[in-house]
Amino acid sequence: LSNINAGLEELNGDIVGLPRRSYGSISGDEISAEQAREIARTFSGRNDIDFQVINETEGGIPAYTLEAKLGSDEETMTVEVSRQGGLVLWMISSQAVRTRELDNGQLVEAARTFLEERGFPEVHVTDIQMLQNRATLTFVPVVNGILRYAEPVKVQVSAADGQIIGFQGVLYHLARGREQTEPQVAMERDAVEEKVNPQAVVMDHKLALVPNHLEENVLTHRLGVQLGDDYYLVYINDQSG
Repeated sequence: LSNINAGLEELNGDIVGLPRRSYGSISGDEISAEQAREIARTFSGRNDIDFQVINETEGGIPAYTLEAKLGSDEETMTVEVSRQGGLVLWMISSQAVRTRELDNGQLVEAARTFLEERGFPEVHVTDIQMLQNRATLTFVPVVNGILRYAEPVKVQVSAADGQIIGFQGVLYHLARGREQTEPQVAMERDAVEEKVNPQAVVMDHKLALVPNHLEENVLTHRLGVQLGDDYYLVYINDQSG
């Protein structure tokens, strides 16, 4: 249980306290418990285990919670599937990961392949955290060349063998249920890059929508710059500079 709680806390860290009403909704045909079991098997890639519904939740996102044993009574995999649309909201495995055999590049590739095989669009990795040999990778969707930071997907990967042992996609799915407008870029690339230290070398320049303290998405220029031996990410407001 402590492993599950720790894993969920890591995966849910960016959605705690956010008012879901401002992030869209999940719609679609209502699925049955048996359909939820099949969705959990397919999404987890674990056709060798038997998922059972252990809870049905109401509230903002009605969902089925399913659980399956992983070879022993101590280790389980838990999946939550929305009752409307049949979307996997989160998934977590309690299995222990005892060693680290893979580097960050291999972990990113395993997570990216997992998302691609499940129909997710282009994503960009923004963060990697390692805890007890479990790597939690945060990805943001790239929509028309813009990174959308308020719509993250998290994937947890075993650093021992690259197996996917966790997933969190609530904010991503909620964002798909609201109207999205295409922001207009105000500043030219050269004008933006002139604002950084003249001794720094701009290695990467992307556009990113970043939520502010008012929960508004602000269009920024995300610059990856190198200064000496150090590498920084600099976010410049496209409207104010």
